[in-house]
Amino acid sequence: MPHASSAARASRSPSTSWARSGDSTAWRTRRPSRAAISCSRPRRWSWCGSSRARSSTTWLHASRRCARARATAASTSIPSRATPTVRTAPSVGTSGRSSKRRRPVADPWSPTAEQRAAVEIAGSAAVRAGAGSGKTAVLARRFVHLLRSGGPVAEVGQILAITFTEKATAEMTRKIRQVIAEEVESADAAARAHWGRVRRDLLGAQISTIHAFSARVLRENPLEAGVDPRAVVLDEHESRSYVESTVEVALLARLRAGDAAARELVLRAGLAGGASGGAVGLVADFLARLGRTGRDGAWLVAATARQAERAPEAARALGAAAARLIDAIDARLAPGGKGKGIRALAQAWPAWKERLQHLGPGTPLEEFLALRSLRRLLAGGSLASAVAAELAVQPGGRLVGALAETYGFLRAQPENERLAALIASVADALRARKHEDGVLTFDDLIGETRAVLAAHPAVRERYARRFRAILVDEFQDTDRVQAEIVRLLAAGTPAPLVFVVGDEKQSIYRFRGADVSVFQDMREQLGCELPLGTNFRSVPAVLDFANALAAAVFQVPPGGDPSHWTRFDAGQRLLARRTASGPEAAVRLVTFVHEHDQRDLKAAEARELEARVLAGVVERLRGEDGIQYGEIAVLLRAFTEVKTYENALRRRDIPYYAVKGRGFFQCQEVNDVVSLLAAVLDPEDGVALAAALRSPLFALDDDTLWRLAWPPGADRPSLPRRFRAGEDFADLPAQAAALGAVRDLWLGLRARAGRATIAELIEEACAASDFEAVCLTQFQGTQKVANVRKLIELARDWERRRFFTLRDFVRTVRRMAATEPREPEAPLVAEQGDVVRLMTIHQAKGLEFRAVVVPDLGRPLKLDNRIPALDDALGVVGGPIDSSGHVATGHLGLEEHRRKELDRERAEQARLFYVACTRARDVLVLLEGKGDARYLREGGGERHVWCHQVWDVLERGKMAAFVAGGAAEETLALADGGTVRVERAARYLEPAGAGPPMPEPRVAPAGEAERAQVARVLGFAPPPPREVVTSPTALADFRRCPRQHWYRHVLGLPERGTGGRRATRLGTAAHGVLEAVDLAAAPEDEIARLVTARPEALALRRSELEALAADLRAAAVALRGEIAAGLAIVGREVPFVLALPAGAPRVFLRGRLDLLARRGPAHVVRDYKYARPTAASVERYAPQLGAYELAVGAAGAAAVETELVFLRGAPVVRRLPPVDARDEEAALVEAGVALGQALASGAMDAFPRRPEDPAACERLGCGYVGRCWGPAPAHS
Repeated sequence: MPHASSAARASRSPSTSWARSGDSTAWRTRRPSRAAISCSRPRRWSWCGSSRARSSTTWLHASRRCARARATAASTSIPSRATPTVRTAPSVGTSGRSSKRRRPVADPWSPTAEQRAAVEIAGSAAVRAGAGSGKTAVLARRFVHLLRSGGPVAEVGQILAITFTEKATAEMTRKIRQVIAEEVESADAAARAHWGRVRRDLLGAQISTIHAFSARVLRENPLEAGVDPRAVVLDEHESRSYVESTVEVALLARLRAGDAAARELVLRAGLAGGASGGAVGLVADFLARLGRTGRDGAWLVAATARQAERAPEAARALGAAAARLIDAIDARLAPGGKGKGIRALAQAWPAWKERLQHLGPGTPLEEFLALRSLRRLLAGGSLASAVAAELAVQPGGRLVGALAETYGFLRAQPENERLAALIASVADALRARKHEDGVLTFDDLIGETRAVLAAHPAVRERYARRFRAILVDEFQDTDRVQAEIVRLLAAGTPAPLVFVVGDEKQSIYRFRGADVSVFQDMREQLGCELPLGTNFRSVPAVLDFANALAAAVFQVPPGGDPSHWTRFDAGQRLLARRTASGPEAAVRLVTFVHEHDQRDLKAAEARELEARVLAGVVERLRGEDGIQYGEIAVLLRAFTEVKTYENALRRRDIPYYAVKGRGFFQCQEVNDVVSLLAAVLDPEDGVALAAALRSPLFALDDDTLWRLAWPPGADRPSLPRRFRAGEDFADLPAQAAALGAVRDLWLGLRARAGRATIAELIEEACAASDFEAVCLTQFQGTQKVANVRKLIELARDWERRRFFTLRDFVRTVRRMAATEPREPEAPLVAEQGDVVRLMTIHQAKGLEFRAVVVPDLGRPLKLDNRIPALDDALGVVGGPIDSSGHVATGHLGLEEHRRKELDRERAEQARLFYVACTRARDVLVLLEGKGDARYLREGGGERHVWCHQVWDVLERGKMAAFVAGGAAEETLALADGGTVRVERAARYLEPAGAGPPMPEPRVAPAGEAERAQVARVLGFAPPPPREVVTSPTALADFRRCPRQHWYRHVLGLPERGTGGRRATRLGTAAHGVLEAVDLAAAPEDEIARLVTARPEALALRRSELEALAADLRAAAVALRGEIAAGLAIVGREVPFVLALPAGAPRVFLRGRLDLLARRGPAHVVRDYKYARPTAASVERYAPQLGAYELAVGAAGAAAVETELVFLRGAPVVRRLPPVDARDEEAALVEAGVALGQALASGAMDAFPRRPEDPAACERLGCGYVGRCWGPAPAHS
């Protein structure tokens, strides 16, 4: 495209610029292309692994170099914590030590001995980088060091740097540029030329996330990977919705086929819905876990089948347990036996004894559960305790003990195998659909890349030769599959240098597949380990506490698995580079033991109390310690109760920003709209309809709702039946008119649900019910309206991704409200403003804040104990389920799985607490929440609760003495240095008589000024663009029907009834071959080879490929005949940019000519279509050729002829009549200006449908007739 200035100098006549350019609509809000694998939505994604990476002999073990590096570090004194440094601390949470509010002055880098050793190490190494140790600076300088003249790497492109997020990629690139700029500035002339070249080459540096790198590998090796390089990479929302819809279809198909496992699963969990998502959600969770660990259905079936190998041993154990139980009871009932209940037991024992003697895996579950009655006969005496190891009953009726666990294992084993086979079949169906649709998930990127590198040595060697050094950041958060990708890349000859940086104490992404032992294995494989232990972030007192905490929690507990735990020793202690400064008490613990001793608070009351104290803490930090709101972060373990903390901050008028959280999807106004959508989706969903009717959307009171559901004479409630067409609500005359309007709206939404977008449905419902106006009258009304509008934008954004239906949308929003997504409420303040940040600890990873508040230390550890579960060794593990849907008995495999999961989660929570505490620079405030006072006073209870761990660090005796005393605060000394100030919660509560905390605002009539301000805000429209760059095809679609352009080019929605994706792939393949081959000269076998080599061939049938090759060969023969008759080829795939005369905005058409030729004095423009010739298709494609004719004419052609060539079946040429240049030019300018204005508005209403006749739309072959007009009209 010509530069804007040259375009402005263009004359009134169209001008053409011949340049290499694509043929897709481009504008300032260009829709991301789906033509290639791309990684959008930068965020931290799950990294997953399967097999343990083994050390490769080709890896360079740098033990000697590492020893020299350690010696160098040891010979240089490490600055003590008393050494002063000049630093400007950022005032908001930042990555590293930069600040968006005020940037510190860049000082020359003054590395510690450890940092210098890491940067200059001669070979491969693993760096254990403690919190705040400047690892990003070390990575950047290591990157630059490798490129020094005469160094191991000659070019920037020979270094592969892998980060975790797009933000980290940008930060590393920025730091590398900064270091290179320093080198340029200090270098002599010769070196300056070298570093100048390095700086230029940095534009092509291989610095990316592992997912972006994997996408590049698949795109570069489509045939080896068996992956379409144009595959769409689904984001998190799309992936889950896509998987769930596929799983639901597959499960329904298995149910119809009479599959026993599908029936058992659906009877147990329901098909869909609920907090767990029913059977659909459970299977989707299994598939996600398999994907993250690089496993497939075949592995699941094989692993589950191995349970049968343990069956004989379990059967013997079952018999032995029954024999021990029989012997114990027989001994007690021997002559002379006494005790409570002996007589009743003696009477019933013969029958029970016979049952136990015949007990086996085939015993019906109901018969085995009858042993609860036997256990009741034993209750209350010493015999009950004596046999507890064999048989016991937990609260709720679950049987446990050796007898129950062995029986449960044997009983569940066949069910587990059936379920594994079912999940494997669904996985196959999902894989087939992905292949058919050309889609990938982020987990697929990792798994497929590992597979292609492992299976194709030539591919692996090519990348090994390309990359002479591999740098990986945050390696503690990788999984085994990702680590294996690094291992495979490093297994070339000669082996590249490998430099990984991580800290196992900060590995907190297990829920996404991260495995802390991967970093431990990598350190052993590389043979060289370097520490970074000097902390530049925190004051000494904060580090004293962090070190004491690490020493207490990073130890393998009795019975724990060492591979799950991080081990801490004195060599890992963080050393402070900063001096003590800032507020006097750097670490503070606010205790709530006294408040909970005074009265038994319910969970909600305890949370409310803690939230009030937290708001008081924030006020004190600002008022007494001089810390601004924007320098304070509240770090939460989860967003489950975030609204409680938000409300407490609002009461005290403290500005805050919920960075991300569950708040948005839990907001009542969001739930109200989704309830209405659910009722529209399913007319029999009475609960959803009742929720919508009771909400501010329609504001029915409880009495009206009850009378609606139970009309006179009804024998059962039936709310949806009342809202059918024809209902007059005669029994509710006072509300009949309003109810009639509700009915009409509901029915209207149902009628439009199949053709309107989800955003349109929400907008129509809100407009008809004045929902936003009602929301504005409520508490936080502005926030509610903002949330409703955000929901509309989310719907619009999700639906344009083509895999989101109304059902998917409702299901996804409901699931996200019930789980832990990362979606904030619509922001009313800027994140970078002077506001307190509410965020999860995971979101704070890599950031730092002047003051950090960590609440809810008393939260007990909760595991996901849903069954069946996926075990790394046993595959599917479940247990016998009783009629109530609960696990009826113990289960050896299930108990083993839960013990491992508990151990892993305890280790993960210890690391999470450590990460939270090391985010603070000056002040760390810990809020106990509701700890177990028994642990404080007696040591009883769960040791792994954070609150209890803090008590251990402070010594429980000291804490108990403070709680029992009367002091408001006390400073307690830590064993190895440092102090913590312990404070009572009462000092932070609001003073008595402060008034009602949250008064409802009074609504006053709006004046003219208020109305004008609201009109400016709600009526805001962005300015029109100054230029529009689009393709002739897109502009032709807009001229024909703006609504079609909206659906096709803006939303990117798939078309129905137009051949679908198969037709699109055939057309793309045909054009791809035409681009690659000269039809006039290509041999027939070359055409066939190119057809089969196209990536689209992976998703097309053999018969389709053969037909395509035959059609192209026929076109080649026809073209050769025309050449013999005098047709002269000028060019193929000729790019152009046509600048239309000045308009507002200026319009540029960009495209390619399939074929440009000469026939006598005239130039011939041909456009190939892989379709059959029809009058409708000629009418459809003709407008874009008018633009081609103008473009060729503007380039100097005296006469131009345009032709459509239809290739399918046999080549057919349709010559089009010439256009009137002036009229066509004016029409294109008018259409382009209108398109720019419509795009600027961003609203669908700016794209009206045209023509106003569905029959005409069908004749034009539009695939959106159903969306605009509903079901296809009948034709006479």
